[in-house]
Amino acid sequence: MLNPDTARLLINIIREGKKNPRVIMLGHLSSQRNKPKIAIREKTTAFKKAGIEMSYELKTAPLKECSEVVPLSF
Repeated sequence: MLNPDTARLLINIIREGKKNPRVIMLGHLSSQRNKPKIAIREKTTAFKKAGIEMSYELKTAPLKECSEVVPLSF
């Protein structure tokens, strides 16, 4: 999935969801074509253009190591 596609998906989740997420972790970033800073910048820009506040923490999973644990709550 490309950065703009992911941004649209996240915007739809925020618009349609009953409860906003506290943390979103982006995973499977390409080591050659995408970097964490680029992915986060693309999402932040898309949210600003859509007029939606990013009320959650946006993280990226490391490429070749374990990520931190992100607790789930329902």
